[in-house]
Amino acid sequence: MCDTSPDLRIRREWSTLSPYDRALYLDAVETSIERGYHQRFVSWHATLPLHLFAHETCAFFLYHRRYTLAYETMLRSLGTRYACLSVPFWDVFSERAAQEDGTYDCRSYGACSPIVHDLGGTAEDAGEDDWTYRRAANNVRELGWVHDGPPMQGYYDADGKKGFVRFDVLVERIPPEASREAVLDLFATSENSTLAFWRKLQFGTHDRVHDTIGGFMRSRASPVDPVFIPWHATVDLLGYLWELCHDNDDDDADDYETELLMAEDLDGRCLYTNNAKQFYGNFSFDHEWYMNESNIDGGSIWIGDIYDDPLIGHFFSNSNASNLWRLQDRANKTTTIMGDGPSRTLRHGYIYNNDALPMLQRMLKSNSDACPTSLRNFIQVDDTIRKHNQNLTAPTYSDAELVTIQQGWMERAIGHWSAALEDGNDNAVETKKRHAECVLRNMDHDTLERWAIDDAFVSEIVMNERSVFSSSCKHLLTNKPEAEYGNLSLISLDSVALVASPSLRPSLVPSTSKHPSSSSAPTSTKSEESVSRNTGSVPAATMPHQIVIACIVSIWIILSAKWH
Repeated sequence: MCDTSPDLRIRREWSTLSPYDRALYLDAVETSIERGYHQRFVSWHATLPLHLFAHETCAFFLYHRRYTLAYETMLRSLGTRYACLSVPFWDVFSERAAQEDGTYDCRSYGACSPIVHDLGGTAEDAGEDDWTYRRAANNVRELGWVHDGPPMQGYYDADGKKGFVRFDVLVERIPPEASREAVLDLFATSENSTLAFWRKLQFGTHDRVHDTIGGFMRSRASPVDPVFIPWHATVDLLGYLWELCHDNDDDDADDYETELLMAEDLDGRCLYTNNAKQFYGNFSFDHEWYMNESNIDGGSIWIGDIYDDPLIGHFFSNSNASNLWRLQDRANKTTTIMGDGPSRTLRHGYIYNNDALPMLQRMLKSNSDACPTSLRNFIQVDDTIRKHNQNLTAPTYSDAELVTIQQGWMERAIGHWSAALEDGNDNAVETKKRHAECVLRNMDHDTLERWAIDDAFVSEIVMNERSVFSSSCKHLLTNKPEAEYGNLSLISLDSVALVASPSLRPSLVPSTSKHPSSSSAPTSTKSEESVSRNTGSVPAATMPHQIVIACIVSIWIILSAKWH
């Protein structure tokens, strides 16, 4: 059942979701890790030149709007029961208020934020000796305590080590920049300039939450952390509120849009660092974002085109930013919903529920300096799916039921292999059977339960021969070439930023992993199974002298500027 229509997505705050919706989101992220989608999104975000574009220019806000929307689209593609899913947002502002209120028993992210518990967990038993490095895509290394709570039980870093790193969120406090008062000040002091608001939001509230959670969240590989997407949905929501505060109902483009379309000296206002000026010297909101040709010392560097990525490219749409800066549109009347004000069209098919950040909405409505329109055009939607899902419960299975289900899977698998392989090829059937049995042995209860709900065994293991537990099971498929397993080298997209023509583009291949489900209660759950992560090989198109040049360029970028 979808929100009002299949084309409309309503984003809701995590703590307001029903247990069913929270479990559904966890299952979706776990599945995306298992199939390698999550890791591919991380790889692109961690690529140096694209990270530069997304964080040292004013493209920050729109880049992450597209990125979050594409991730949401990816989750919806994972199966029938995920088709109506929307990513949640995170009301950290209310949690900051609770942290500062002496009547509440919470003094940190870990104690005040249910979403931090539910997405990744806490390192409750960690000691000083457990402070360690983890390496993510594109050789990004970060320090912290290892976390592997839902939905991250199946995540393995680039070195095959289980889990991701954060700071100790049971100690780290929610920063002042994440208070409602600080956000209200952003609205009031940006002088009606969208570019100024985006920049203050990025380098203030946005950055401080990343930095205080720490670990991968303070690096180019920040999307490793499952809190990243809900946090950026929240940042996107703040941008939507800014849009509504400056939506003046005129038929012509208002100040909000005019600044972006017609601003003079856009380069000077949008390129924040010398590196950004060298890579993106002719900045425009109308240019192609992911296929960038730049000159460093006279050499052209091909960065790559995300649309050509065979695993996740089709989840992205729109080749430029000019249609991303509004969620509501006056011109194209397609998915029109009536609000308190004039008729509005949703430009991207998603919206935030009516009571999103209610206290902040109230503060904006009562402060004309911060919000000249008093949010009068906030779209009111019939949140039917929310009411429907309150009464749903996620299916559960006993151990005995799962044994019976596994037996059925194996019978179907053997029948498929026997029919598909030539007569007399009993050895091949036996090889595939041993591999499938190995995969099942390595699954924990929660993962088996999720696979039972999605009936995923036949499609993932039998048809696609995904080796979810690489070191434990993959060797059993001795007759299958490495490249066909769907593994992607996390060595780097940076190392394929070749000084070459587009004809030398590498073939990017997906990766896989494993995982289970979670409860909605703020508890830390650690899985005890030991699994190792797949890593592939460097694309064959990479030639030695090109690798050397690309590495020199990457080192130059690292030494010239600091990203997070």
